[in-house]
Amino acid sequence: MAMNRGSMRQQITKPPQKRKWSQARKKKINCAKPKGFSQRAYCAGKRKRVN
Repeated sequence: MAMNRGSMRQQITKPPQKRKWSQARKKKINCAKPKGFSQRAYCAGKRKRVN
């Protein structure tokens, strides 16, 4: 795959974007039965902060 200088420059200068969870999404998570790794990690952190 050949890359020209313009596309290489764009690739290097763009910082990775971190997406934050909205309050609505956090409200919807059922910590009694979290679905997926991210939700399990979120609930574990939530329990850790409380205790």
